[in-house]
Amino acid sequence: MADMMNLSKQTNNGRRSRKGNLKVDLTAMVDLGFLLISFFMLSTSFDKPKQMDVFMPNSKGPNDPTEIKLTKTVSLMLGQNGMIYSYQLPDMDFTIQDIAIDSFEYSAAVFRKLIFRYQDKVARIHGDKKELFIFIKPLENSRFETLVSVLDEMNICNVARYAIVKPESEVDQYIFQKIINTKPPEIKL
Repeated sequence: MADMMNLSKQTNNGRRSRKGNLKVDLTAMVDLGFLLISFFMLSTSFDKPKQMDVFMPNSKGPNDPTEIKLTKTVSLMLGQNGMIYSYQLPDMDFTIQDIAIDSFEYSAAVFRKLIFRYQDKVARIHGDKKELFIFIKPLENSRFETLVSVLDEMNICNVARYAIVKPESEVDQYIFQKIINTKPPEIKL
């Protein structure tokens, strides 16, 4: 494997004129390297990409909205600095001024209590807490961090149905003006 070539010669003074060269054969190391690479390529498993399941509603056309009873829905408007505004509309006739709005700064414990309260309310009315449908409506000045936290809480609280939508309804515009006291900006998603 390694050869030592003795090329040194003795001179009349007793000193050597040349030193021996060391020649190492690395063929076995290259073979070992390829064996290790092959072993690790075949024995490791790759992580599957994590993705969120999205279920699209069955509809007959693009202008055919899916109908959901209002008592099964909750709207969450994500505002500036982690503020969340939530409201639920009644099924019967109502005026915009009668809508009760809950507002709080995002915290996991408070948010979970709110979701559990809405799940219990829907379970009392419709018999199953999985009937709850949550509309998440981020405003232009909301933080992306708040949106991600809200989506995580949807999974933690086992909310089966939720959607991220633009706050375009008259109620959303009214709430935006009431809370912010300004004209609502153009929403971009």
